[in-house]
Amino acid sequence: MVIENISGANVGYDGFMMVEKGIRGGICQVLHPYARGNYLTMEEAESVPEDLAQLSEEHHILYIDCNNLYGTAMCEPMPLDSFWMEKQGGADDPLINQEEREKGLAVMREHGKEAAEIQDAEAHLMWFDPNMQVVSAFIRSIAIDVTWGYFLEVDLDYPAKIHVDHNDLPFCPESKLPPHPSDFTREQFSRYGMGHSKL
Repeated sequence: MVIENISGANVGYDGFMMVEKGIRGGICQVLHPYARGNYLTMEEAESVPEDLAQLSEEHHILYIDCNNLYGTAMCEPMPLDSFWMEKQGGADDPLINQEEREKGLAVMREHGKEAAEIQDAEAHLMWFDPNMQVVSAFIRSIAIDVTWGYFLEVDLDYPAKIHVDHNDLPFCPESKLPPHPSDFTREQFSRYGMGHSKL
C-alpha cells in the first residue's frame, strides 16, 4: 500500500493550508472561571430522605473526558492518495447549473463513457452549481464509507440563540489564540516569571 502525502504539489498551497488549519487535537477549555462544589458528608447523605433542603444545596463539579481518541480515529476510513482540489474558490471557478450539467453528461453518454466515469463527472460538476441549496443537499448525500471522500471548507452560520445550549461543548472549535490576553492571564504569566514576550 502506498500512502500519498497531502502537499502543495497535489492540492496547491491554498489546499494544503486549508487541511492544515482543519487539524484539531483534543479540546481543552475552561467553561467557567470559578466553580465551587458542595458535597454532603456521609451523615448528611443518610439524612437526605428526611431533609430535602440539604439535597437542594448540593453541587457537584463534573470532570468529563473522552479516552482513546487516536485509537477511535484509526478505526475510521482514512484518506490514502489521489488528493486534488475540486473547487478553488473565487472568480476563477465556473458556475454550472443543472441544465448545463445535464448537457455535459449527455455528451459523455453519447461518446460511450463508462457509467462510473459519468458518475464521477456528475459529482465533480455538482460543486459548481450556483444554487447553494443544491450543493448543500449534495454534501449531505455523501455516504460515510464512500470510496472518494472530501475535506470541506465552509462558512457556517452559528446563531447566537443556541450559544447558551452549546456552552459546555461548542460545535466547530477553532484553533487560534485569543486576540488580547485578559488581565488575569497577564497576571499569571508575571506570577510564574514567563514574561510578557510570550503573550
